[in-house]
Amino acid sequence: MASIREDYPEVLSIKSQFKFYDSETGRLTNTTDQRDINLDFYPHFNINCICWECVNGGHDLNMIIHTSIKERITDVTGSSICQGWQDRQRINRHRCNTRLEYFYSIEYID
Repeated sequence: MASIREDYPEVLSIKSQFKFYDSETGRLTNTTDQRDINLDFYPHFNINCICWECVNGGHDLNMIIHTSIKERITDVTGSSICQGWQDRQRINRHRCNTRLEYFYSIEYID
């Protein structure tokens, strides 16, 4: 498997920041500091759900980030709703629905 640097040699850096919101109250539950993504890692942009009881959840941002890089977009923002199950007792009955707001800053080599 190729790294981000190998797949996208035009990328100089990628920074990310996330905010997570409770599905029932809509309140901000967690935020991350801005982080540099290691370009030597495999280009896999799946974000785990922050809800510790969530089953089979998370946020798949692969298509969004890969398309953004191909189109040389520098600022990528959006949101994603977790489609996992809220807990083991609610599988097939109640989705997690934790909301993620994501912010990516992508810098390119001129």
